Amino acid sequence: TIVQGGRPMPGVPVHRAPNPDCHGQDLNATLAAVVDADTALADQLDEILGRAWPAVVLPKEAQAPVGGQARWIDVRDLFVAGARGALRRIDDRDDTARGKIEAAIEQGATVDELRALQPESERISAETAAARAALAAPVLAVAEARMAKKWGGEPATGWCANPPTLGGCTGDDATRDLVSRLLDDKKVAKALAAAE
Repeated sequence: TIVQGGRPMPGVPVHRAPNPDCHGQDLNATLAAVVDADTALADQLDEILGRAWPAVVLPKEAQAPVGGQARWIDVRDLFVAGARGALRRIDDRDDTARGKIEAAIEQGATVDELRALQPESERISAETAAARAALAAPVLAVAEARMAKKWGGEPATGWCANPPTLGGCTGDDATRDLVSRLLDDKKVAKALAAAE
């Protein structure tokens, strides 16, 4: 993989350099020479590259925050700020568990073979969801208790679990201010530390 360096400017070629994160033999020149020498292959590649490819568009629709309050905290931001290691371990277990499925895809599994792996994929998804819920439940319970006790004169606060890429939540996003306040609360910090 080649990475671009510097900002592109009109009329000036962009400086390109090898990506230091890519390891192994660089086959770019070899593959280019093969394509250049095979006019039939070059024509087929031109035809493929000229096709209109479908665009994948995720529907975006803001959801009401959990509890329906007017202001909310992005629950993911709280846990990334306070329990990043625990989230990473859950993701790593998920990735490891899906290794067999990914290997099957890479080895060209048929549709029927992939369908046979679907129950395994669903089991992994359920285990990952359960692990995230187990991580979140005690922290959210402490956070909600502390907000009710210490933020009594403020607007009620809910949780947004809908990612911004899918539309986020309706109401007032108070994540930036309120996550830092929760992290500064000793009891919330202790619950997050226990999750780590």
